[in-house]
Amino acid sequence: MVPPKTEPQGDQALYDLIDRTIQREGRFPGDMTLFLGGMLISGTPISEQEFFARLEQMSRRTDQQELAEVGRETQEEHGGDGNYIHLKNARVFGVGPVQMIPLWRGQLSEVKGWYAGWATATGEQYGVYAT
Repeated sequence: MVPPKTEPQGDQALYDLIDRTIQREGRFPGDMTLFLGGMLISGTPISEQEFFARLEQMSRRTDQQELAEVGRETQEEHGGDGNYIHLKNARVFGVGPVQMIPLWRGQLSEVKGWYAGWATATGEQYGVYAT
């Protein structure tokens, strides 16, 4: 059972921008960079439904059915509350070399700032090299 949607805890403008765009367009038309916990996280915003669908697909491909089951249970128990932001094709800056991760989910209340677009960094200290 999906609980009733609550007001998001965090930046209401960020939530509204992503939520309304995804509802209207079916997808977010670009990328976003988030500032939180001393890190930058860049990626393409996706809906919660797409996040869990992709998580299930990934778990099937890697033969981790328990991950798919936990994902389904989590969505059923906590889905749609508006307190999380979901990214695909994410890059995490600030924890050593840039980490590439296929899916990321974070609490909206932890986002301290954001801008539309990718974070751009090159250089050995960031683990990113210009070609």
